[in-house]
Amino acid sequence: MKPDRTLFPILAGLWILGTPASGETLTLNPSADTTLWEANPNANEGASGTLVVGGTPRGRARGLMRFNLDTLPAGAVVSEARLVLQITRQNVQGPQLRLRLHRIQRAWGEGDNEDGTGSQAAGPGEASWNAPFHGTDTWSVPGGESGSDFHNSVTATLLLDATGEYSTVSSEVASDVRSWISNPASNHGWLLFGAEESIPRSARRIASREGGVQAPRLVLTYSVPVEPTRPVLVLGPSGPDAFTFQFQAEGDTMYEVRSSPMLPMAGNETVLTHLLNRFVPTNALVRAPLGGGSRFFRVVATGQVD
Repeated sequence: MKPDRTLFPILAGLWILGTPASGETLTLNPSADTTLWEANPNANEGASGTLVVGGTPRGRARGLMRFNLDTLPAGAVVSEARLVLQITRQNVQGPQLRLRLHRIQRAWGEGDNEDGTGSQAAGPGEASWNAPFHGTDTWSVPGGESGSDFHNSVTATLLLDATGEYSTVSSEVASDVRSWISNPASNHGWLLFGAEESIPRSARRIASREGGVQAPRLVLTYSVPVEPTRPVLVLGPSGPDAFTFQFQAEGDTMYEVRSSPMLPMAGNETVLTHLLNRFVPTNALVRAPLGGGSRFFRVVATGQVD
């Protein structure tokens, strides 16, 4: 945060206690998702009510999922993030599935097919097993390649068994979200990859963004730092050995008072006192001693209190 600075030939001091502000929560549904079918490598399932991830009797299936973060307030700092998925169907003869999230490294098109079995051909610009954009681009290898089409590292792993709701616990989910906030052009979402995808009947059906109340959810906890208002210093009554001034101290804000015998102050100043104001804006009245020659003072807003 860039500090606010006010120069004034006076000295300040104040200490008020209180309680910190809490974070906000935002829940998002995907802005795009689809299934990639190995058995039908040119098929698209962008509008289906479910995603399929894992091994099927006809081959492997992988999912793509992306979230639009534009509804986060400007300057939001995300401290926690978790992805919640609803498993709607499993093959009782199949094993558990370790679903892994990998950050996708290239753009892709969702498409608008909704067959649910991978039998509808992808249209121009729609994602398939062979291509992120059918007709204009292809994956490095069919289905996507680690290190090229999606990131090598695993963001999170979910152990999927029976139908029901599952939620990630990895801190790397929040790390991915923060990287997308810093660089929105890199937000291509996650690949949903089944570690047991080579085993037939290991696949699970996952409710997609068209799945209504069962749709995936990205739950974000965040805070928005508030830039402190520049302190406006007003000279008050003076006596034979002291003078006073006052300024409006913003709530949950830390201040420092600094002094220097000369201008410019940088490199010559000394921190005289720290100020902490909690709760609501407060009119701070300050008393400073006279004497000792000419001095210059400034009040610096150094940051917000969590």
